[in-house]
Formats: sequence, C-alpha cells, structure tokens
Amino acid sequence: MAGITSTRVAMYDLLFDVFVGLPSDALLSEIKGGRFDALLSTYVEAGEQKTREGARLIASFRSSVGHRSPDILVKELLVDRTRVIRATGGEGFRPPYERLYVANPSGDGPLLQALNKFYRKAGLSLEDASGESPDFLFVELDFMKQLCHREIEESLCGALADATRTVEREFLRKHLGSWAGAYCSEAERYARSLFYRGFLAVLAGFIASEISYLNERVSSRQE
Repeated sequence: MAGITSTRVAMYDLLFDVFVGLPSDALLSEIKGGRFDALLSTYVEAGEQKTREGARLIASFRSSVGHRSPDILVKELLVDRTRVIRATGGEGFRPPYERLYVANPSGDGPLLQALNKFYRKAGLSLEDASGESPDFLFVELDFMKQLCHREIEESLCGALADATRTVEREFLRKHLGSWAGAYCSEAERYARSLFYRGFLAVLAGFIASEISYLNERVSSRQE
C-alpha cells in the first residue's frame, strides 16, 4: 500500500510543479526528457478517460517543443498559467476557489470555517501555510498530499492507515471532489496551450481516480 500511496504523492507533486510553480527553461527540459511519461502512463493504464485525454494533449505539446524558441514558449506558458489560475481568460470564468463552485446558502464565512476546522481536526492546520484562502484549489490539494504522506508513515510502521484514508475520502466527498472537476472543465475552455489544457484534464482525471480508489479501499475495510 505504501507503494501505491507513493505514486499518488508523486502525482500531487507533479501537479504542484505544473500549476503552482512558474514555467521555466528547466520545466521545458523536463518535458523534453519525458519526466512526466512514466507517472502519467500509470494513470492512463488505469483507464481514466480524462487522464488519457490529458496525456495525449501533453504528448502533442512535447512534440512541438523542439520547434519553438524556449524564451517564447516560457512567456506563452506564463501568460496561460495566469489565465487558468487567476481566471483572466474571459468574463464569467471563475478562479479555483471552492466557494465559487459550490452552493453555499450560509455564505462564504461558514465554508471557510468548515475547511479550517477540517484541517485542524486532521492535525494539519494550513491557515498560515500560504497567503491563499483555505478553499483555494492548491491548498486543498496540499492537504490531500500531506494526508498521503501520513498514510505512508503509518503503513511503514505497520499500521493499516484506515483512519487516514477515511479522512481523505471524507475530504474529497465534502470538499475537493465536489467542485475541482467543474473548475478543470471550465478552465480547459479558456486555456490556450496544449500543456495546460492537458494538465487540467489530467488533474480532473486524477481527482476522479482518487475518489474511486478511496471509495473502494475504505468500503472494503468497512465490510
């Protein structure tokens, strides 16, 4: 189980490098070197349609990298990253904050309080981890990644890590999994590069695979 969870952590790390990190010559070199291929193929083989679609777009982008000026490519990716993360692509395009994608009749305050309470209850308070709101997509992804690290530690110590996986499943059900796919679909319409269109599809597919995996693991333990 630790091996499976390590693969999940690697995917979270990859998504952070792509969306949170800034495009650079180093990133282009990694694309050319096929850094993403082995990890993506693991999820493509699992049969998730959005991941297959994303991997195809990323492969198409990589095939064009060698024919373009690196400086121009980096600038184009920087603009496209801002477009999809800060929703500068068009009117009505919502940035990746949970409160903008879910029905919340009680207002934004209770949602943010519920998230902070969830983080604290899990022993992972992220309120001061960055300047972002607790409902920002990549704060929620970071929370899931930290839970995966905890799961690995527990497994290596001989524990079953069932409680941690239950927290992961609950967080996906109540928060991340309820809205991130909608954001990815919306952002894909505004992204102009094959690179970000591809990784938005991969992100949506990965979250869907996380939901399926955790539903199966937690349910099988409870039966």
